[in-house]
Amino acid sequence: MANCPKCGEKIMLVKNTETNQPNAIKCANQKTEKKGNDFFEVGKCDFKINFKTKLHDLTIQDMQNLLNGQTVKIKDNNTMTLDLSEKYFTKIVFAEKFKEEEF
Repeated sequence: MANCPKCGEKIMLVKNTETNQPNAIKCANQKTEKKGNDFFEVGKCDFKINFKTKLHDLTIQDMQNLLNGQTVKIKDNNTMTLDLSEKYFTKIVFAEKFKEEEF
């Protein structure tokens, strides 16, 4: 996979230990610690993108396309691009919804 677009370090694939399915990609310098019920970023880099959320369910190819600067089509004809200025490092553009008009 590619290098971290934020710091240049290696990108790692994080897999679910039970299903062996990919959960996220993250920077090798990204580290999260849990204190009580809260999670805190403590690594040198905080770059991480989850494969599945309420808004999207990405494949490995989708993730590679994002890292290569391409736009990816996600649920409901919405699109996603990599955007390091966003909180979760992606920008989602919501497709225009059309209402059925009454005649």
